Amino acid sequence: MFTRTVHSQDLERLRHEREATDLAYNDALTRLDAAIRPLAGPPGFGPEAGPDELGMLVSLAARAPVAPAPRERFWRRWLRRLVTPVVLPALERQAELNRALVGHLTRAAAERREERRANERLRDFLGDELDALASFQSRLVQYAQQITPYIDTRNREAAALLRRITEDSTVASAGVAAGLEAVAAAQRGLDDSFDLLQASVRVMKREVHRLRSGSPAPEGVVPRPAAGDRASGPAAVDADGEDEASAYVSFEDVFRGAPGDIAERQRAYLDCFAGASDVLDIGCGRGEFLELLRERGIAARGIDTNPEMVARCVERGLSATRADALKHLTGLPERALGGIFSAQVVEHLEAAYLVRLTREMHRVLRPGGRAVVETINPTSWIAFFSAYLRDVTHRHPLHPDTLEHLLRAAGFRDVRVAYSSPPPAASRLERVAVDRELAATPAGAAVVELAEVFNRNVDRLNDLVFADQDYAVIATRGA
Repeated sequence: MFTRTVHSQDLERLRHEREATDLAYNDALTRLDAAIRPLAGPPGFGPEAGPDELGMLVSLAARAPVAPAPRERFWRRWLRRLVTPVVLPALERQAELNRALVGHLTRAAAERREERRANERLRDFLGDELDALASFQSRLVQYAQQITPYIDTRNREAAALLRRITEDSTVASAGVAAGLEAVAAAQRGLDDSFDLLQASVRVMKREVHRLRSGSPAPEGVVPRPAAGDRASGPAAVDADGEDEASAYVSFEDVFRGAPGDIAERQRAYLDCFAGASDVLDIGCGRGEFLELLRERGIAARGIDTNPEMVARCVERGLSATRADALKHLTGLPERALGGIFSAQVVEHLEAAYLVRLTREMHRVLRPGGRAVVETINPTSWIAFFSAYLRDVTHRHPLHPDTLEHLLRAAGFRDVRVAYSSPPPAASRLERVAVDRELAATPAGAAVVELAEVFNRNVDRLNDLVFADQDYAVIATRGA
């Protein structure tokens, strides 16, 4: 018994959990975006001492003492001599101090310039690092924004795979339903066969009662041939009276198919008798193949044990007589016929009768003459459970290998099997379309493998159930 593992309340709970998770994720992403502050550049540097100021100090420190005028007044020279010994040492020390101070300031200015250049390089480096940090922050936000689409994409893929599996299951269910419908159709055919069998039993009971009571046979009824001496389906019922012969003709009209349809199916065998003459159609039935041979200008005649079938052929101007196949062939001289055709007859015959018939067919054929023996293909399930079982006069289903062997054993050469009457394409089980692109993911590969296994099983089932419904063994007599 199937037990459901996921209920509606579970789906509702999962939906609420997903919505709450989506809301929390969006809030966290918004806070992350708001937490990113714009980055300011590094601070600048103060103004550098002008070159004119330092140059003036250097110029003043290097200036030489003023030489006395050549005609300086006496009192000036006397005052100079008096003051110089006192002031000159102090001035020299001051000058030396000025030179040291100017030198120090010059070196300090050079160091400051180098320091400024180093700071500028540091500022450029920090600016690049800040730009890189801002870019990283931006990409981090972009990454966080792509998480949701990434997950949504995988969810959509999983949903698509789930839909594909559901569709494949639906197709598989449809295929199984079609198979079941075919089995049901076969069952209906079997029911029809049982109905016909019951009708035949009732007729036989009446005949047994008539024989026991000593009542004479109805006018026009011929004695029933011995078991195994019937050459076709009509022969199986013909001996019980003309009423039964008419009933079987009606059965052929309903289930065998319209004469035009049968003629189209048998037209493919005409080439086997090209250039032949004296062709015999065993179990000619309504005369479809005799008429095809006449259209080709090939001389032919037919035999059948059903008088109404023979009458139909004669009414259409065809050469046909009422006769048993084996008795007719044994009465012919050796190499009397140019070809033999027999459609849907051998499945009505007993095994011993069929063996003798194939040997006589080989005896009466001329060298190079062909025998074409068509019957229902029992390896096709739809043919066996429908066409074969529908007719209660059928004795044995004949496997293609069996009939081919019987003709080879009778002496025929160049024996081959030709299949025909394929079921309508619409009746076959449908294959599942396989999308190879799904194999790119593990889940998709599993779906593709499942579909391929399913298709292989469908092909095998189609080959068994819906194989060609008829086959013919085509054999040639050697020299």
